[in-house]
Formats: sequence, C-alpha cells, structure tokens
Amino acid sequence: MSRGFLSREHEEQRLAAGREALRRFVAREAASPFRPTRVEHPFAFHRGATRVSGRFDRVDERPEGAVIIDYKSSDIRAQKDADRRTAESLQLALYALAHREATGSLPGRLEMHFLETGLTGTAAPGPETIEQAEEAIQRAAAGLRARDYTATPGYQQCGACAYREICPSSVWGGGR
Repeated sequence: MSRGFLSREHEEQRLAAGREALRRFVAREAASPFRPTRVEHPFAFHRGATRVSGRFDRVDERPEGAVIIDYKSSDIRAQKDADRRTAESLQLALYALAHREATGSLPGRLEMHFLETGLTGTAAPGPETIEQAEEAIQRAAAGLRARDYTATPGYQQCGACAYREICPSSVWGGGR
C-alpha cells in the first residue's frame, strides 16, 4: 500500500476520482470561452520591512475585470459552501491585495474551482477583503519578528499541512 492511503481500495478510489476530476476539468476548460492571461504568475510587494510574495494559480481578463482563480482539491459538495470558502479565503484576500498593489485596482472577482466536484465558489473583493489581508500580514510579520512559532491547529490548517502526521499539535492526531 502506498503511503497516505487507508487501504489499496482507498488508493484506487482516489486514483479514479483524480482521473474523473481531470476529465471534467479538461472538458470544462475546452467549453469555456475564457482563457487564462496568467498562470502560476509570481507577485511580490512590501508592507514596511515585510516582503509578501507568492504565485497566482490563474488570472483571467474578463468583461468584469481581472478574475483571480485558485484551484482546490477539496471535496466541497454544496454551492453555498463553495461560495463561503471563497469569501473567507485568506489566500484569495492576499491575492486580491497583490493584484491591487500591481495594478492599482481590485480584481473584479475571486473564484475557487473545486476540482473534485466541479463547483466554483465566487466572491467579489471589497475593502473588507483588503483589510483581512493587511491584518494577516501584520500578525504574521509580528509573530515572525518575535520568533513566536506557536502552532495554531485547526481542521483546515492541519489538513493542508505537510507535517500533520508528525506534529504534536495537529488536530489530525499527528505525533501521537
């Protein structure tokens, strides 16, 4: 059995689900009238002595303006959950701030494409989105400068962490 799977059957189920997600993605993209203008596009900006950098998964230029798209493999099955996750995403808030820093304007829309189910969550960024990102940058920078590396475990944080299996703070039972 490969690492990370509960059983050989589980591994085969995940492989089949991945193949189906790829088929759905290719068909959806082929049918879409939109094409990306930037893929894995790097960005960087400063807040005082703090440098913030990252990469946009995808940016499209559409009639409503720039649309920043992030791809997720999460198994989100309800549209309201997809929209909520998108609206609450700190990652997308940071992307909106990075876009504003680079262009002088907010993107027209933020989207999360959930590959497992084919759902797309959407959110319109506004001043509260930028405020969320600015506050997160300040908190992270202050913690790093104070050398405070205290874990902040949570289901989503631990679920996305590569160290969840060995971390003693993981809510996923790591290190136990």
